[in-house]
Amino acid sequence: MNLANAFRFSSSLVAILDAGDGRIVDINLALENELGYRREDVIGKRSIEIGFWPNLGIRATIWARLRSEHRVCGEAVTFRTRSGAERAALLFCEMFEQDGARYAFAVFQQVRPAGAAEPTSLDPGSYHALFLAAAEGLYRSLPDGGWIDVNPAMARIFGYESAAQMLAETSTLPASHLYADAERTAELYAMLVEHGQFENQRARIRRRDGSLAWIVENARQVSDANGRALFYEGSITDISEQIRAEDRLRQSESMYRTLVDSSHDGVFLIRHDGTIGFMNEAMAQTLGYRAEELIGTNYLELIAPEALAEQRVRRNERASGSYAVQTYDTVMIRKDGTRRLLHVHAGAVDYEGEVASTGTARDVTEEHRQRQALEWAERTYRELFQNAVSGMFRTHFDGHIVAANDAFARILGYANAAELLKSGRGIGDFYANPDSRKYVLAQLAASREPVTFEFDALRKDGSVVPTEVRAQAIRDSEGRILWTEGSAQDIGARRRAEIALKESEARYRTLVEHSQVGVYMMLEDRYTYVNAAFAALFGYREDELIGADFRLLVPPESLEHQEDRYRRRRKGEPSGGDYCIVLMRKDGARIQVVVSAGHVEMNGKRYTSGTIRDVTAQLRVQRELERNALHDQLTGLPNRVFFERQLEQAIAHAQAGGDYHYAVLFLDLDGFKLVNDSLGHACGDDLLTQIAETLRANLGGHCLVARYGGDEFTLLPHGACPRGRAERLAQRVLALLAGSFEVR
Repeated sequence: MNLANAFRFSSSLVAILDAGDGRIVDINLALENELGYRREDVIGKRSIEIGFWPNLGIRATIWARLRSEHRVCGEAVTFRTRSGAERAALLFCEMFEQDGARYAFAVFQQVRPAGAAEPTSLDPGSYHALFLAAAEGLYRSLPDGGWIDVNPAMARIFGYESAAQMLAETSTLPASHLYADAERTAELYAMLVEHGQFENQRARIRRRDGSLAWIVENARQVSDANGRALFYEGSITDISEQIRAEDRLRQSESMYRTLVDSSHDGVFLIRHDGTIGFMNEAMAQTLGYRAEELIGTNYLELIAPEALAEQRVRRNERASGSYAVQTYDTVMIRKDGTRRLLHVHAGAVDYEGEVASTGTARDVTEEHRQRQALEWAERTYRELFQNAVSGMFRTHFDGHIVAANDAFARILGYANAAELLKSGRGIGDFYANPDSRKYVLAQLAASREPVTFEFDALRKDGSVVPTEVRAQAIRDSEGRILWTEGSAQDIGARRRAEIALKESEARYRTLVEHSQVGVYMMLEDRYTYVNAAFAALFGYREDELIGADFRLLVPPESLEHQEDRYRRRRKGEPSGGDYCIVLMRKDGARIQVVVSAGHVEMNGKRYTSGTIRDVTAQLRVQRELERNALHDQLTGLPNRVFFERQLEQAIAHAQAGGDYHYAVLFLDLDGFKLVNDSLGHACGDDLLTQIAETLRANLGGHCLVARYGGDEFTLLPHGACPRGRAERLAQRVLALLAGSFEVR
C-alpha cells in the first residue's frame, strides 16, 4: 500500500492492518528486521497468530480506542519477536480509509528491549512524516474559522496544488465556506458542539475550481481543561468516485430491475444447492405461481417426471463447477398440474461464493404445438395431392399436364393419375367446348388471384361431366406465367350434396319445431323466429313474438344489465358462453333461464341465434341443497362445515392484520345424554332446538352461532375479540342457559 511504501526504508517500524478483521496488510523493512519475519510470512495473518502480543489485554484496549477515537498516540506497548524476545515501544496508530476499505496505520517508535529505560523525548519528525504521507486529508482548524494546518492530501482533495496554497487562499475564510450545502454544514457543526466529535459523515465540498466533490469526514473537538474548544482536528477522504459508482450501480440496478420485471420471458437464478434464489413474475406466472411462493424452493420439484433425469444431468454438471452455457427444452409442471414446455438458456455466475445458474425461460408450449402441427400439415399436404378426394393438377400454360392426382384422373374417366399422364393428352383435350378453354386462359392470364369457373369435361369414354375448377396462374418474379395449378370437382356430386343439405335442413327444422327447448333467432334487437317451446315458455303465441323487441321479455330491474350485454354482443365482444338471466313471462312472472347464443351469417346479414332453457326449479332445488349442506337440519343453525370455513377466514384475517384478536367459544351441554335416555330423543331434539333459538335470538347479532355436532355448539364473534370480550360473551351464554326449558 502507498503508506507502507512511503515508510519502506524508514527506521520507524510501520504496519498496516485491516480494521475489519485485524489481519496484517503490509509492513515495512524495519519491522521485518525487528520481528525476524519476512514480509510475505505475516501478510494476511492476525498479530495474535504470530504471537506478537505478550499481553492480549493491551491489544484489546488498543483496538477499542481505535474504533472509538480512531487514533492512539504514544501508547507504551510490549511486543514479541519471532525469536521470543520482547521489545518495548511507543505506539502511534490512526484509522484511515482507502478504496472503500478501512485500515489501521501503526508506527512503533523508541523500540528497545523490554525493561530498558524509556527515552525522554520523541522524534517530532516522525509525526510530521506521518502527517504528510497520509492518504486521507488531515486538518486542524480554529473554532471561529480558519485553518491551523492541512496536509497535502487535504489540499489535493480541495483542488489546490499544495497545502501552502490552500492555507494562503483560504486563510480569511471560515472552514464552512468550503462546504457546498449550508444546512449540512450546520448539522456537522451541531454534532461537534453537542457530542465533541462525529464519524463517517458524508458531505459535499466546493473545490478551488468551483466543482463539487463528495467526502466522508471524521472530526473531533480538542478542548482545554475547562472544556473550552481549542481547535478542531479531523480527516476527510474523497469519495466522489464511490458516490458516482453508487449512482451508476443504482441506475444499473434500476434499469436491469425494470428490464427483468417487464420482460415477457422468465428470468431466474438457481443457487448452487438447487434452490430458487430469484424469479421474476413472468416466470412465476408461466408456472401459475406468485414469485414469492417459489423463492427458496428446489426448482427440481417443478420439473416433470419424464424430464427429471436429463435435468439432473445438467444440474450435476453445474454443481461440479461447469460454466458452460446450457440451452435446452424441458417440461415443467404448473401449480394446477398442467404441463408447459419451456425453452431455457442458462449461464453460470458466481453467487454467494459458489457457482449458480441464471438465465431465461420462454414458454414455447404453443410454439411447439404449432411446430408439430406445421410438420404434420407438411406431411399431410405432401400426401394430400395424391390422396385428396378433390381432383388436383398442375399444367403448363400450353395445356401439358405436369402432375395430377388420382381423383382428377377419375373425373376425366381414367383409373389413376399414372394412366392419365401416360395418355399424353393435354388439358385442352378435355374441354367439350373449345371456346371455353380460350375463355379460361384469358381469365387466368388477366388475374393475379385464383379464378373459379365451370366447364363440361369430356371424359375418356366420351361422356360429359359438369366440372368446377378453381385455378391460378403461378408467375415468376417478372410476372411471366410458369404453370397453372388448381383443383377440380364433379359438380354433380356437389348438387347431390345440395339436395342432401336441403333435406337435412328440413329435418333440422322439424327437430327445432318439436324441440322441448326454446329456440330463437334475432336480427338486430328483434325476434325473427321462435319455436313453439320458446313461445310457450313465456306464455305467448309464436306470431306475437315474431318481430317483437327482445326487451319485451326483460323485467325492468334487469333491463340495464341486459342492454349492456346486448351492446357488447353487437360490438363483437366475447359473450362468455352460456349465461343465466331472469326474464319475464307475459303474465309478469319471473323465470330464471340459461341462454346459449351465438352469431350466424345468412344472406349477408348477421343474426343471433340461440336456445333458452328454464332452470327456475333446478336453481331452487340447488339452493336448497346448498343450504342443507351448510346448515344443521334440526336447528337450522350453520353446521360444522360452515363454521370451520368462517373460522379459517377469521384466522387468515388475524394473520394478515398482525394485531387482530379473535376467539372461539365451545359450548358442550352437560347431562344432555340423560335427557335423551330418560325423556327420549324427541325431547332431546326439542331441547337442542330451543337452545339453538335462544343463542341465535340473543347472540346472532354479535357472533356466528353454529351447531358443531350432537350437544356441542360453537360461537365465533364478529370482528376483533380480545380476551375481555370473549369472557363477557361466555358469561352471557351461561346466563342465557341458566334458566329452565320446557320440552315436549
